[in-house]
Amino acid sequence: MNKEFCTYEQALALKELGFDEPCFLGYKMEDLFELFTKGLVYNSIYETFNETTNLSCTAPLYQQAFRWFREKHELVVDWNHSQYDNAGSYIGVSIKNIHLEETVVGVYKSYEEAEQACLDKLIQIVKNNAHI
Repeated sequence: MNKEFCTYEQALALKELGFDEPCFLGYKMEDLFELFTKGLVYNSIYETFNETTNLSCTAPLYQQAFRWFREKHELVVDWNHSQYDNAGSYIGVSIKNIHLEETVVGVYKSYEEAEQACLDKLIQIVKNNAHI
């Protein structure tokens, strides 16, 4: 089940970018990858109670993060699933925005690998283009 959630590093970066959507889980400070259940958690609310919860940040699902980038920053991910005759299949990923040139993320053998790389690229794009 943990593979459904953004990594700790991605979750921290999302928090820095202003992600404050409700999440079911959060990352603890002592064990960066230990998830715990605490109802719905927001980055802005738990910071007030940081001494008692020991949270570093919320743990968004990948679908939440992609939706947030689409709705907040108009960054749309284009997933291209294709197959080669003898070489197997691949997943091509690109990011589109009306204010920026299309960004090709890369070509990957698994959806999980593509998802990780795509989210990292979305974070980088928003950090580098604060106006979007």
